[in-house]
Amino acid sequence: RLKMLGFAAFVLAARSRSFSEQARIAASRWFYEMDVSIAAAVDAQHWLTSAVRSAVKRDRIAFLQGLADQIAVTNLKDPLRLYAVVRRAFPKAKASWRASFQALPAVRLLDGTLAKDPTERADRWTTHFGDQEAGKVTALADYETDLRASPFQPALGGPHFDIMTLPSLMEVEQQIVRLPPRKAAGPDSITAETLRVCPTVAARSFLPLFLKFKVSLSLREPTPWRGGHLMCLAKRATALLDCEAFRSILLASLPAKIFHRLWRDRLSRHLGHVKGDLQAGQLPGVGVDSIALAVRTYQAWAKHQGLKSGLLFFDVKAAFYKVVRQALVQTEPDDAGLICLLQDLGVPGDALPELAQKLQAAAYIAEAGASPHLQAQITDLLRGTWFRLDGSASLAVTARGSLPGDPLADILFSFSFAAYLKGAEQALAARGLATPAASQASELCDRVLQAAEVLSEHATAAGMQLTFAPDKTAVMLASDCELRSETRLVKDDTGRPGFYVQNAILQCRHFLPLVASYKHLGGILTSNATPGADNQFRFSQAQATLRPLYGRLFSATGIPLAIRRTLLRALVISKFVFSGASSLLVATTYRRQWCQMYVLLWRGLCRWAQRDRAPHSYEVLQRAHAASPLLALAQMRAVLLQRILKHGPDTLLHLLHVHWREAGAKSCLGLFVEDLHAVAPFAPAAATVLSMPDPVETLLEKASDEPAWWPAQVRKAVKGFTCRLEKWEPGLTPAATQMDVPDPLPFVCRWCNAAFRLRKHLAVHEARRHGSLCPARHYTPTRECLACLKLFHSVERCLYHVKTSRSCLLRLVHLLPPMDLPTIRLAEQEDSLRRKALRRGQWQAFVSTTPVAQAFGPKAPVYSDIFLGLSEDETPISRLGFYRPPPATLQWILDYIEGAS
Repeated sequence: RLKMLGFAAFVLAARSRSFSEQARIAASRWFYEMDVSIAAAVDAQHWLTSAVRSAVKRDRIAFLQGLADQIAVTNLKDPLRLYAVVRRAFPKAKASWRASFQALPAVRLLDGTLAKDPTERADRWTTHFGDQEAGKVTALADYETDLRASPFQPALGGPHFDIMTLPSLMEVEQQIVRLPPRKAAGPDSITAETLRVCPTVAARSFLPLFLKFKVSLSLREPTPWRGGHLMCLAKRATALLDCEAFRSILLASLPAKIFHRLWRDRLSRHLGHVKGDLQAGQLPGVGVDSIALAVRTYQAWAKHQGLKSGLLFFDVKAAFYKVVRQALVQTEPDDAGLICLLQDLGVPGDALPELAQKLQAAAYIAEAGASPHLQAQITDLLRGTWFRLDGSASLAVTARGSLPGDPLADILFSFSFAAYLKGAEQALAARGLATPAASQASELCDRVLQAAEVLSEHATAAGMQLTFAPDKTAVMLASDCELRSETRLVKDDTGRPGFYVQNAILQCRHFLPLVASYKHLGGILTSNATPGADNQFRFSQAQATLRPLYGRLFSATGIPLAIRRTLLRALVISKFVFSGASSLLVATTYRRQWCQMYVLLWRGLCRWAQRDRAPHSYEVLQRAHAASPLLALAQMRAVLLQRILKHGPDTLLHLLHVHWREAGAKSCLGLFVEDLHAVAPFAPAAATVLSMPDPVETLLEKASDEPAWWPAQVRKAVKGFTCRLEKWEPGLTPAATQMDVPDPLPFVCRWCNAAFRLRKHLAVHEARRHGSLCPARHYTPTRECLACLKLFHSVERCLYHVKTSRSCLLRLVHLLPPMDLPTIRLAEQEDSLRRKALRRGQWQAFVSTTPVAQAFGPKAPVYSDIFLGLSEDETPISRLGFYRPPPATLQWILDYIEGAS
């Protein structure tokens, strides 16, 4: 219509005419109808937008309610998958710092150039992943010849048969039911969802295959089950063109995985007989938190005894890919193949025969007591293994490794690692290096370096390669070790301190970095055995999960509180609270820090307008229906104690008992007294235990006789606390008594009329409102106290010394003028940046508190010392320019000292 009216106006203007009255009325009616149509469309759009948003909100709430119900049923068995599902419900809630990237379909060759075509690229990937498992590209026609020539012959010493080794129908069905969903299919395109439609029928179909197709009876599994397709997965966003920046994922046949899981269950029964007492991760009951607790207990015990302790951390490079298969089972003599494998590991020629003979004679699975039939089956699994890059025609046959990507990978590596630990422990004991602890730093360094050499050589003998780096293989010495006189302590090209360790087998030396903190089994260990860095790291991890979903989920008032509460507990709180069980929160400072972080995470359910109007801690816990921080710690410790008493390990039990007998309340078991104090107000049985002469011993005896008793008492206390908390009201004030007297406010601000009950409150007010800092900060320019010549290694520690030492502060007033605010910020910048980095979870920024060093020499003279013994005529003019504090500055410091408690 607009175009018609415009064309009509153009024609009329060309003819020097105008619209008639009837045409103007028609045009006005057209414009009115267009406005009505546009308004109706806009109104319909607004209505549809609101309707769609409401529908999305209802569907999202229903979806989250289903997740909350599922959490209540499954008890959070897979938090990572739950978090991924919740994030899909809020696609826009992404962390700003996390960038999504996708690797380019390119790879750099050995000469530094890029691959020119897909074939060249696939060959480079095949060569790279083949080198990890000593693989070689083989033509499909030659595969049968290589299989027959393999030294792994299951018929060796046979025939073998054991009816107890064969799988049953119930076992096959159980494995099908346990298959994880939403996993990629193998070359046969069989998925877990297909088999779980009817597990009984699938099990009946697979059991004849496991027997009829020459798997269990003839000791030969199908060739497609011996390998799979490899997919490349980028590790990080940097160096995406290098092969080292990628890891491989094996897409194997699902029936083969089911069958291998059956063999894994049989092997796990024998692993318990040979594995180390502190070897964890493969069998149920002993988790990594138990090992972390053993390390922390050893550190605390040595510190309490006044001994110097050291920790050696080892990282095996491509651990599953470096396992020497010939050492697992009995094989036919094949010195040439075994020597080639050892040469790839860098073993020199003169050490090859002896090492090859030692590995050829080993049979770790047979030494564990496995039946000959089970050994023969594993022997068959280790021959003819292959992989093919996804989309490539090249076939690579591998000769090393514990079948990475297969259910048997970790259990086969565990046998090899258990043998390594046993041999290393025997060698350490023979040289008197078992669990070294010394009274002098030089003696400790001797023992630690000798132990590092023994462990490194035994790792090489077992076919393992160690990676030496600050976050890989490193050494941590106690913070009170004085290393300034240690001549073997050197620095590498980057200036990092460390020691050189000699490897007699490889005939080379490695640089062993000296670190002050280390990420061990998901937690942070420090050289001064304090849990502060670990608390900050765990809190930052929980915050990383909370922050992206805070505004859209956890604090959104449109979503029911019960759903938000359940999801926050499952995704955030459980991750943080679980770590508190193995932390030695002995010092009140770190226990208070943990409790504050616990409440801060639960504040994710709340919103408040002003920063200084944050909700009260009781209000936060009331809204969350959560236990108090001390009860949460008690609950996690109760669960950990129940598991340790049932599954061990025995070494951890011994360490805990020894540390408790010697350190008392400062030990891990001594913390149960704090737990009893937290539980006693709500559980009379706990109050009875607390009244005993030795409550910890009584609790341990009761927990040993009835493992579920103490966790039940803690749950009862949690229930009682939440019931009592429901009666708390934010505006409730205690009733006034007749003898009420207004509280005195003796500390008055120097610039305004504000008054405070405590001096520290006044100091905070003056610093925030008026910019008046602590006087000691104006006289601490460096890490060294200029008054007493003591080196504190950090400005923060030196500041605390100046603030608590009146004599040093009075002398500093006469030595130098007070620093202004920019100078103070510059002096404290290094410590401030380190604290901020630790709060962000960057545990590498931790610096241990080393012992204070005293410098000897003349102290800097004050103004009165300069003229001591000199008459007015003997005084040089140059000395008259020395600093002399103004009376106002001196009075300011004197008032500060007199007002101190």
